[in-house]
Amino acid sequence: MRLLGVDPGQSTGLCVVEVVDRLPYMRHTIMVQLEDLAQELNRIKILYSPTQIVCEDYKIRSYQARINANKRVRHGPAMQVIGMVKALYLDSPIAFQDPNILDTAERQSGVSSPGNHAIGHWMDAYNHVFRWLRNHDMIMSPSEVYHD
Repeated sequence: MRLLGVDPGQSTGLCVVEVVDRLPYMRHTIMVQLEDLAQELNRIKILYSPTQIVCEDYKIRSYQARINANKRVRHGPAMQVIGMVKALYLDSPIAFQDPNILDTAERQSGVSSPGNHAIGHWMDAYNHVFRWLRNHDMIMSPSEVYHD
């Protein structure tokens, strides 16, 4: 099984993960700017044919809308990314995850974002995939991996 993880934004993190014998392997990681995203998503679709997409969800909460009502806020890139993913991967199921799962996912996967979040979006994409796989019992738990 191959999965595509997506951490949407102006700089979008993408990570292709392949599961072999219940172990996740990163096959492709990249951070791509919004203007180059459609081309990269097509390239990934052709080269890796992911069968499941896992994307960080993006919601504008009511309190954010009120706070930002009179400001020019750049919510657009994340929403554009999600729209592109939905349009280009019509045949693949897309699972959306709350960004709040990342702390737990980082602890479980051992892949932590660097202090500078701007360079770690692909790691967040991987952790969304990792968490989805663990929630669906599709990869081994650490105790299974390290069992003698």
